[in-house]
Amino acid sequence: MISAKQIIHTSIRALISHKSRSLLTILGIVIGIASIIVITSLTKGASNLILAEVEGIGAKTFEVVPGKDPSGPSDFAQLFTDSLKDKDLKALNNKINVPFLDKITPNLMVNSKINYNGKIETPTIIGTSEFMLEILDIKIEKGRMFNQNDLKSANLVGVIGYETAKALFDNENPIGKKVKIRDKNVKIIGVFPKTGKVAFADIDNLMLLPYTSAKKYIQVQNFYNSFTGLVLSEDRLSQTVTDIEKTLRETHNITNPENDDFHVITQQDVVERVSTITNVLNILLVSVAAISLVVGGVGIMNVMLVSVTERTKEIGLRKAIGATNTDIKNQFLIEAIVLTLSGGIIGIILGLSISYLVTFFINKFQNLNLVLALPIDSILVAIIVSTSVGILFGLYPAVSASRKNPIESLRHE
Repeated sequence: MISAKQIIHTSIRALISHKSRSLLTILGIVIGIASIIVITSLTKGASNLILAEVEGIGAKTFEVVPGKDPSGPSDFAQLFTDSLKDKDLKALNNKINVPFLDKITPNLMVNSKINYNGKIETPTIIGTSEFMLEILDIKIEKGRMFNQNDLKSANLVGVIGYETAKALFDNENPIGKKVKIRDKNVKIIGVFPKTGKVAFADIDNLMLLPYTSAKKYIQVQNFYNSFTGLVLSEDRLSQTVTDIEKTLRETHNITNPENDDFHVITQQDVVERVSTITNVLNILLVSVAAISLVVGGVGIMNVMLVSVTERTKEIGLRKAIGATNTDIKNQFLIEAIVLTLSGGIIGIILGLSISYLVTFFINKFQNLNLVLALPIDSILVAIIVSTSVGILFGLYPAVSASRKNPIESLRHE
């Protein structure tokens, strides 16, 4: 029997002698492994980015959103209902109803542009209260935030983000200047410092107005798009959610919870939903990428069968000088494993390189802080899978080679 070292040496020498064919053979494996690495690393990085944004909201924060908690595609249309109104805000602010509520603010989305002397910008405009600063944990760099007097008087004042201020006013001091939103003049009283994104909100391209003035003069409507609030302590969040649900059911005359026209979202809810979505997406994409591994494996089996036929005389000669069926089988099996394992390693390197480049360009052009997540588990799986593919699809050609008759093989032309 030939030694294992000799068999490995012979196998590698046979692959090197056909370099071009070997490289083309492993192409499917390379593409499959690289795809899996790219998908898992980017999905994991995106998930970590989203979860970091969610954690930025704070564990004591909650949001009340109109419509039933969506459990299917048909439920998403209910998110645009007008179920949250002033009577609900008043009821939630009543300590008897929600004793552990610290602060709550209504939010009203304003769909409009800002015009200043012909310069037009389209920041996210939200009608809210001064509590939003505490919820987002941001401060004012210039001027001031609107206060309770502005809310009670429905004053047309606003606070804008750094990028919006720069685009509209250049080197001018924005404080005291008036911008036009639709047909209303809104006085700028404050500017946020350069902040970036906080809890999904791009503070640099944000404008906050008193919700009373936004509702009365600009986005004229009698309902809110959401309520955002803080509880007194993290351990009171669950009880507060229960109290909010009970209170809103009373104000909406709902007796059956299945008929709720609102739902409450906490940080934990968002974390669970994000994790579920990214996990499902990751599984689907990896499953698609895995198809190329099967295709690559079939390609390797076909090439190995062709190689067995081409090397029939070599097989007969090796058997004539003492090689056993097991030696021949091991030689071709090792060739298949070396091919797939090499493809796996190249695929890992290629996948990580592509992931790095994609992450770099996303951060550069989308102004995000996406961190490349090194998928150690996926790398280990890739090595194991590529080796397994070599064994699985290389076994049949190897067995076929070992069963060849040495006399007939020597006569083969």
